Amino acid sequence: MQKTQTLRMYKGEKRRLYVTVTSCDELPFQITDAQYEVWNCDTGEKEDEGVCDIDDYHTLGVVVCPGRSGIYMVKYILKIAEETVIRRTIIKVSET
Repeated sequence: MQKTQTLRMYKGEKRRLYVTVTSCDELPFQITDAQYEVWNCDTGEKEDEGVCDIDDYHTLGVVVCPGRSGIYMVKYILKIAEETVIRRTIIKVSET
């Protein structure tokens, strides 16, 4: 089971997040599509969405800038072969 990552930010910060995808059995794989969604967990609203940057080492990059203080979730939706893999990062945003 994967542990959910938690990040702390201040309101108004703009940050680039990276997630590296690895294979448990060390077999080669290709990410054919990678999307992200940014959800405000306090309001249940989706605040942003888009396509992740993917490098040659299976690292995904996204830029987030939460608009309010509270709890956010960044949801990564990946397509690998015929599988859909979902990972998430929790962001705790506080006032400066």
